[in-house]
Amino acid sequence: MFGDRPPSSMAAARSLLIVAAVLVGIFIYAWAFDITDISLEKPQDPERRSQLSRALRELFSPNIFEQDTDSEMVSVNFMATNNCPEDVDIEQPARDENGPYIVLSEECGFSDDVLVIEGFNFEFHPRNSGIIRWRLPNNTIPITRFELDSDGHFRQEITIPRLGRVSGDDPHQIEAESFIPTGGIRFTNTSKTVFEKMVETIFLALMATTLALPIAFALSFLAAHNLMRQLTMPLGPVLVGFIFFPIGWWVGATLLAMVGQFGADSWETTDDWDTVQALLSILFGAGVVGAFAGLRMLRNMVEGMDPQDLKSLTRKDGQNNSSDIIPAIFKASLRIASGIVALVFVMLVVGIIGGLAVWLGSEVQGLLFFNDLGNMVATLGELVELIIKIIGGLLGAFYLASMTSTLSAPLFKLTRDATIVEHTLGAILSATVTGMILYGLAEFSHQAALLILLVPLAAAFIGSQISPMIYKLIFPGDKYVKAQGARKWTLIALSLVGAIIIFVIVFVAMNAARGVVDGRRPLTEEVDVLSAGIKVYSYRALLIGLGLGAIMGGLSGVNSSFPFGLVVYNTTRTILNTMRSIEPLIMGIVFVIWVGIGPFAGMLALALHSIASLGKLYSEQVENIDQGPIEAVLATGANRLQMIVYAVVPQIVPPYIAFTMYRWDINVRMSTIIGFVGGGGIGFLLSQQINQLRYQEAGVAVLAIAIVVTVLDYTSAYIREKMI
Repeated sequence: MFGDRPPSSMAAARSLLIVAAVLVGIFIYAWAFDITDISLEKPQDPERRSQLSRALRELFSPNIFEQDTDSEMVSVNFMATNNCPEDVDIEQPARDENGPYIVLSEECGFSDDVLVIEGFNFEFHPRNSGIIRWRLPNNTIPITRFELDSDGHFRQEITIPRLGRVSGDDPHQIEAESFIPTGGIRFTNTSKTVFEKMVETIFLALMATTLALPIAFALSFLAAHNLMRQLTMPLGPVLVGFIFFPIGWWVGATLLAMVGQFGADSWETTDDWDTVQALLSILFGAGVVGAFAGLRMLRNMVEGMDPQDLKSLTRKDGQNNSSDIIPAIFKASLRIASGIVALVFVMLVVGIIGGLAVWLGSEVQGLLFFNDLGNMVATLGELVELIIKIIGGLLGAFYLASMTSTLSAPLFKLTRDATIVEHTLGAILSATVTGMILYGLAEFSHQAALLILLVPLAAAFIGSQISPMIYKLIFPGDKYVKAQGARKWTLIALSLVGAIIIFVIVFVAMNAARGVVDGRRPLTEEVDVLSAGIKVYSYRALLIGLGLGAIMGGLSGVNSSFPFGLVVYNTTRTILNTMRSIEPLIMGIVFVIWVGIGPFAGMLALALHSIASLGKLYSEQVENIDQGPIEAVLATGANRLQMIVYAVVPQIVPPYIAFTMYRWDINVRMSTIIGFVGGGGIGFLLSQQINQLRYQEAGVAVLAIAIVVTVLDYTSAYIREKMI
């Protein structure tokens, strides 16, 4: 065997592998050189080097300040021809020997010839300078700048610019203009504009970071493996909750949204205050609060009573057997009622807050110094009113799913001794859920061609779960695989094989090549099912989901342990990774199309990317915390929320602050790139200046970015030092 070879043979084989790896690496890098078109020919081109020097020189000569100037300008005539006569005699402007004038080394020449220009008798000032221009009949070309010595003299060597096809009779003039500073120094208009845009950039980054912070904070706990891996639930209640989730969404988006809209409409005002409507809103709110408080008190009282005492309240004669069914039903009824009242109360408060913010913001906008504040409050109120249906749908969906899941859990426990019933229920519920999922994905796939892969990928995931289940059913004792490591890799291999097989089958059955190869969306043909028209593509996905779900649920049963925490963890991490993989530049283009050119589009793009980046950084910090405090808090009987508040949060506050400040720093710098696609801020101004080759003005923007980033870095370091 390989392990029985002598040491010299092993060393030789290892050395050979190392040499082969080095050679492969060299060839890979050679290929990379060719692909990236690395060449030293273009950088050595004199014209390119001249353009680079000019751009860098002007970038590092920012036009920050300005001052009023007086100027002195003189000119001489020049013959531009490639066939200069031996005796050149060109009529020149009259020269004042006591005033400024310039002389040329040659009065005739052509493109790329060297020409020496000397100036005399210019007025000297320690900070005065000048510029040489080449004036054509219909154009003026700036050539170079010059500096005067204490005698008002300068000598400048220039290269005649490329003038194209010209005639010797064409008049050309060479001008030298000297600028003498007068008056006080002030900021240029460019500096003022850069300052305004820099402030816009800082607040753009601040809003993006602030908006992303609470969302990333919440997602970080869901994306932390150490917090979610131990969270499991029986499969049956999970499936029931999922089935009722869309029903709860519909109820919440319809009924609860009506309550929220009523609260928002109560603050709509005209010239006359609607006293009746406001009074009804207040009375309704007080009634909801009273009912909620009463039900809560009754529920707490019931939960603290002895079951026998509770039975005496629910039966006239007070006689009962030892069954706890009646108390359980009574408790469940109170819990459902109090939950419904709580949802109504929350939606009413949300609606009132939204309507109040709109009304208050509109009233404040007319007051002096409060216009911006009023605009912010009114906009936030409008946002609340816009998402009332979403809030109601989410509340209704999560409440109904949680309630039905909790109430069904005891019923599923009764099937533990009835294997056939347990697995039959599992098959029915799982088929229903997977059918709903694949049907929903199929309907969503009609939005774009590439989304046609959603159904095969979801089916492949289900297939990856089915193949290990079948293996464990056939070999319950793992007869052929004894070692734990071998068992693990066997299950992984079976999962991959099952996923590949199911993916290929579903890919062919759904004709997914239509979207992948042809770039076309699924067919919209319909089929009649129970007197309802269903798209053929969605119908096939539904049947596949029913079949795969029935197999998976039938194998597992309703009482099998479902890794609910790991599902949430993997889902959250997938979403964060997907969002993080899309560059803010692409997001900026999308948001510019949606909300228009300006800082709002840039803020949305940076906020979305910040959520993904901060969520990842936050979650990794949660995964690295000390487990001791968590175990200590759980040992006291605390629930998961209390464990997070008292054991996790105190450990993550300092790094969270550091990450947040660092993200703000990143957003300031990233807004420069966002501005190139119309995302506002300093980047939008910088892109305009570079496109117009105004490098001195662009240098002001670059300098402002460097100063702000440096200040933010020192500020964040100071805050971290004080907080940590």
